[in-house]
Amino acid sequence: MDSFVDLIMVLVGLYLVRTSHQLITFHNLKAFYKEKQYAHIPVKNRDHYAEGIGQALGIIGAVLIVSSILYFTEAQVFHNTVMFWAVQIFFFAGLIVGFAKIYKTNKTYEDPDFNKIKKK
Repeated sequence: MDSFVDLIMVLVGLYLVRTSHQLITFHNLKAFYKEKQYAHIPVKNRDHYAEGIGQALGIIGAVLIVSSILYFTEAQVFHNTVMFWAVQIFFFAGLIVGFAKIYKTNKTYEDPDFNKIKKK
């Protein structure tokens, strides 16, 4: 069962890295956002926003891939508590950094007047 979970983590990580590549190189935000959500990003900031979100998704995807490989090898080879906790810290630190980057990118490039316009 653990190898199945590791495989799922690798597949999700690969998908996130692929999505990250598309966002960074093609700036294709419309493929990932509905029109209503896409409207809150000012036109002048869309390329930078796509790059920031792409970088964050790349970090999260890479962390998932590396963590699942480390979990798999730890379960098969090491049987070491220190290795287990090192992988746990790497995994959670990577997720926190990725989500913090998404939050920072949203705050940096979102339109501050969007909520005011939406309420009217």
